[in-house]
Amino acid sequence: MLSNNEVFRARLWGQFRLVRWSWAAVLLIGCCGCSPAGPARQAISGSVMLDGEPATDIKLVFIPLGGNQVGAVASVENGEFQLSAEHGPSAGAYDVVVEAMQPELEDFESLRQAGETPFSTVKIANQYLKRGTLRADVQDEGANTFTFEVTSR
Repeated sequence: MLSNNEVFRARLWGQFRLVRWSWAAVLLIGCCGCSPAGPARQAISGSVMLDGEPATDIKLVFIPLGGNQVGAVASVENGEFQLSAEHGPSAGAYDVVVEAMQPELEDFESLRQAGETPFSTVKIANQYLKRGTLRADVQDEGANTFTFEVTSR
């Protein structure tokens, strides 16, 4: 049989464990959502010329060169692209890769059934399809307007 002293210690230890786990739960819940949202994104815009003509049906992929940056993808229509600060890249240096736009899967099948070519007919020189050819430096203040000249050969 346990003495009164031993019963008291067992109850005290049980309350201590309850308080300890309660504090752990409070700290865990309190820390959820406290992580930073990441670097601020910036609005960007500009033009893309393909063989001297306004490019269309292509996309620009902004690939970060730094560690704490957020990249972005911009669609180009009629030689122009624009991304709001909500969807743009964060400030920093970027490699810019140019890719032909491809139809969505649903559009692909309907184009194929209609007898049309479901793949993009835009030709882009291989050097623009990889990193290191085009660069962009996005600033955290001021206008971020870029002009890219690309060729099909």
